Amino acid sequence: MAFLEGGGYFDLPIKAASTQLGVSVDTLKRVCRANNINRWPFRKLKSLGNLIERTRRVLDDGTGQETMQKLAALQVLEKQRQLMQVRLSCSCSFVA
Repeated sequence: MAFLEGGGYFDLPIKAASTQLGVSVDTLKRVCRANNINRWPFRKLKSLGNLIERTRRVLDDGTGQETMQKLAALQVLEKQRQLMQVRLSCSCSFVA
């Protein structure tokens, strides 16, 4: 059975993901650790998403004086989230 292929489960809390996969939380943790994912990335991905959204709102409101710096920060955050998702999808293309 292919676990977590495509990384579609990382946007869920670990308990919800394990329920959808039909395995226990401990089994899911064990499989992730065996594939160099030491922590379930849900909170980190959610945090990056929130930061990106807040930065976009500031840019849209026009309240920022250093718009170019904020735009650069937004691009860095989006790139960081993208790299994390790619890393996770590569790590999880295994068969259990």
